[in-house]
Amino acid sequence: MDTIQLNIRLNKAHYLRAARRRFWRSLGWIVFVAPLLAIFPFWQATALHRELGERNTGAIALAVGLYVSLALFLAFAIELCARMFAQHAARQGRLALEPQALTFSESGLEAVTAYSAGKIGWGSFRKAVATAWAFQLHFGPRQYVLLPFDQFPSPEIRNRLQQMIKSHLGNRAKFRE
Repeated sequence: MDTIQLNIRLNKAHYLRAARRRFWRSLGWIVFVAPLLAIFPFWQATALHRELGERNTGAIALAVGLYVSLALFLAFAIELCARMFAQHAARQGRLALEPQALTFSESGLEAVTAYSAGKIGWGSFRKAVATAWAFQLHFGPRQYVLLPFDQFPSPEIRNRLQQMIKSHLGNRAKFRE
């Protein structure tokens, strides 16, 4: 039976990066859609249509500039909110920053910390995602096991774990090839 053992100690940067990613994935669409809604009244103006029809570069620059400035403002506002959300999540989830001994086997994941121990079978994972810097094994709507790549002892162990996850989760494992 193949087992993989990892000793993971998440630092605040790991936790914040994952929380910010989750926040952006849920609210990032606002950066593109809201400026369209904001310039819609201008778009309805017949004078603007006439100017655009004549290919007036000033009118085109006004429309594009308005869209881009609103999108940049919203991106800044969402990033600011994401950072505040991530900081709050890090303060609330202090136990997530404790050292963890993880053992992956054919039956699933066994996690042991100084405060608790538990097992999660492979069937309990809804999906697995590989980002540019970590694996995320999701077992609930907002619950996942975070495995940063810099916490793996070697790339070979990381590849073995990726193959194990793929073999157990099948098409629920979304990994970049």
